[in-house]
Amino acid sequence: MRLAVFDLDHTLIHVNSSFRFYFFLCRRNIYSHKTLLATWRYYLRYRLGLISPFILHQEIFAQFLMGRRAQEFEMHVQDFWQENLFRFLQPTVLRCLKLYQQAKDYVLLLSNAPHFLLGPVAHFLNFDDYQGSQYMLDKKKCYRQIALLMDGDQKAKTALSICNKLGLTPEKMVVYTDSIWDKPLMEVAGDVVLVNPDRKLRLLAPKRKWSFLHETRENNRFFRRQF
Repeated sequence: MRLAVFDLDHTLIHVNSSFRFYFFLCRRNIYSHKTLLATWRYYLRYRLGLISPFILHQEIFAQFLMGRRAQEFEMHVQDFWQENLFRFLQPTVLRCLKLYQQAKDYVLLLSNAPHFLLGPVAHFLNFDDYQGSQYMLDKKKCYRQIALLMDGDQKAKTALSICNKLGLTPEKMVVYTDSIWDKPLMEVAGDVVLVNPDRKLRLLAPKRKWSFLHETRENNRFFRRQF
């Protein structure tokens, strides 16, 4: 048995799930369209490597989540994925996932995205477990603060803990990701597959002998036509 760990955003799917969920909520008038400019500014700074996932998550949480009722968002999650999951999936990565499942390996979804956003994806694709960033609620069931941020260091700790529970050594772990921010996770794994990696990862990969997997827009368009 192996432990196959998959990142979500720009790995299993070709978009950032949190930002796409935000746009979905704008369409449902949960957020005003006037907030779009600020959201794009945060996202571009992150994609350019100017801020870390930790800073991005803190800023987004403070502006868009803190003090609001959890149910206000979580009631829309199922509809969001029913509308978008097949459009977002990366077919080659999905085939890799299915191969691990057919081999009876343990498949784990780890993402910096909110934990409540991962459930429908994990259940539909039959992941054995999933973990995301988690938030503390106050007495009124409103978001109070970030309780756990699933960054690269936390992903490494989580994956190693599950390896230990399964009786596996880290050499039996394979990681699929796209981002340099997951470097702590990649460094504890026996094998790493980089999915359309960012520039920093492309430069680092040859030294570490990490594999590449390239998804193309043509692959994604063909896959979506099948559904």
